[in-house]
Order: sequence, then structure tokens, then C-alpha cells
Amino acid sequence: MNIPLCHISTDYVFDGTKSTPYTPFDGTNPINTYGESKLAGEKYIQWIMNEFYIVRTSWLYGKHGNNFASNNPEARERSGRS
Repeated sequence: MNIPLCHISTDYVFDGTKSTPYTPFDGTNPINTYGESKLAGEKYIQWIMNEFYIVRTSWLYGKHGNNFASNNPEARERSGRS
């Protein structure tokens, strides 16, 4: 089967020293074990898969807990939760 995979990764694959937004073409340089493990996962996926999407996000979203939406006043207002 030729089914594409969508892998959720992290911006922790970068060292955070760049003064402009990162692009998919920037070199990686993880500074901790979490970033190293996520980068290893990305590389493995690129090695074994023919079709894939790697999404690097800095913060996941959810209904509960500490997340972007719960810490962003504008997002809370739009959702009706103040």
C-alpha cells in the first residue's frame, strides 16, 4: 500500500538561535534529548516512507490542560471561554 503518513514533530529539532522564522530547508540542531529523539523519528520516516508529511509545531492544542488556546486571551474569547 502507498499510504502517506503525517508525523507531528516539534520545533525542538532547532536550537532556537535563528532570529527569523525557521523554514523546512533550515538545518537542524537539537539541544536536548527530546529534540534529538524527534529528529531521529523524522529521519527514520524519511528513510522508510515514500510519501510523508512532517509537521513541526511549537505547541499542540487541546481541550484540557496548558496549551496555546488556554493561554491566549483572543483564542479564549473566540471560543466563548473567558
